[in-house]
Amino acid sequence: RILGCLMPLFFSTNHEMLHEAVRVLGNFSRMAGFRRLMSSCRVDETMNVLLDHPDEAVIFSTAGVILNISTDLEARRGLYSNNCEGLRKITECLGRFGDSRPEIGIIICKILLNLSSGINTSDTRGGGGGAHELK
Repeated sequence: RILGCLMPLFFSTNHEMLHEAVRVLGNFSRMAGFRRLMSSCRVDETMNVLLDHPDEAVIFSTAGVILNISTDLEARRGLYSNNCEGLRKITECLGRFGDSRPEIGIIICKILLNLSSGINTSDTRGGGGGAHELK
């Protein structure tokens, strides 16, 4: 029910409302069961879209949600879906904010570290086919 209430807010044109909804989601995404629910409802894909948002506060909070998702081998699969579109957006975000907004850059680096852990060339739990795809 919580996700049902939050989902419409992710498409709001009110940046403050959107930012607060993402912050709430960030708090809930600390729980493993909720991260998996988010993944099954494709909220992770919505978070990837929000990395392109013009408001840096929204991007910062979105990166926090993605950081929580990236800690979970089951839930993070969506970050690798659509030809690794989520991973591409995460790395683009690092390029955009790595120097100018170090607080965002640090979170993005933590996400990339989490996504690279637990993956080897014979392990497909994290995504497509292993670490060789992350090069």
